[in-house]
Amino acid sequence: MHDIRCLTGSGAAAYPVNTYFFDVPALVHQVCDVLENPKAHLPLRRRARAKVAQRYDLRSRCLPRLVELVLAPTARMRAHSTPDRNTCLRN
Repeated sequence: MHDIRCLTGSGAAAYPVNTYFFDVPALVHQVCDVLENPKAHLPLRRRARAKVAQRYDLRSRCLPRLVELVLAPTARMRAHSTPDRNTCLRN
């Protein structure tokens, strides 16, 4: 059975994905339990939030990667362009 330990770190309380994902009554029960007892699930929520913030931080991760993706084609075009535009016209 798979669980979400990979998202929250080893040793974390985890919810078995196979059981709750494919068993709607069990999923509803788990969601209700989380909503009715938020303090009991606080450590898992904190670890999950920290992991998401680490992986998807705008300034340190996402924005630099987006800039890299946008500028990469431009850098490749410059690397393969000829220094003199008229050279292309003469050939």
